[in-house]
Amino acid sequence: SCEYFKKSADSGNSYAQFLFSLKLENGIGVPIDLGEANRYLMMSIENGNQEAKDYFELRKPKEQQETNQLPPEYSQLKKQADKGEDRKSVV
Repeated sequence: SCEYFKKSADSGNSYAQFLFSLKLENGIGVPIDLGEANRYLMMSIENGNQEAKDYFELRKPKEQQETNQLPPEYSQLKKQADKGEDRKSVV
């Protein structure tokens, strides 16, 4: 079955690229090859596969992950700044 994933991945199927990268990363039906796993993962991302992008983000160290959320203390800091308090008195 891995040969079909590879053929499909090599033909540009972004979902097959993502799945084949996971097989390479974990040694499922193929020898582990982290370099090739990363190459197929990047191809999948470049071809627009959102699952591959999400997986890539999860593999990053937490401090490097993209986030659209504001830190929890933001609202408190904003309130105090709006009152004219400086950051030193807040922290």
